[in-house]
Amino acid sequence: MILLLNKTTEHYPHDSILSAAEFTKMLLSISLLPVDENGRQEAMRLLAENVLRLRGNELGDILPTVVTNFLALSGEELRLLLERLPQLATDELLSLLGERRE
Repeated sequence: MILLLNKTTEHYPHDSILSAAEFTKMLLSISLLPVDENGRQEAMRLLAENVLRLRGNELGDILPTVVTNFLALSGEELRLLLERLPQLATDELLSLLGERRE
């Protein structure tokens, strides 16, 4: 989560980093969730949405589908995607996560 606040990172443009207020709001939202499986899943969804929103509005209306597909990845797939995420162009990200998976 440090990357979300680190304004010196070279991977994300300066204006797409979460502000301290946005980061605090996200943490507060997570802290209010129940401590059960549903709360854990919602916390993961909030984190995924915030990570993907670092890209700005380029995902638009497809963000919910991208988040759902992002959360469906295995641990290893997620690790590999997160390592590549800063370098992925929008069309590459959409080709990986943008289509609805049944």
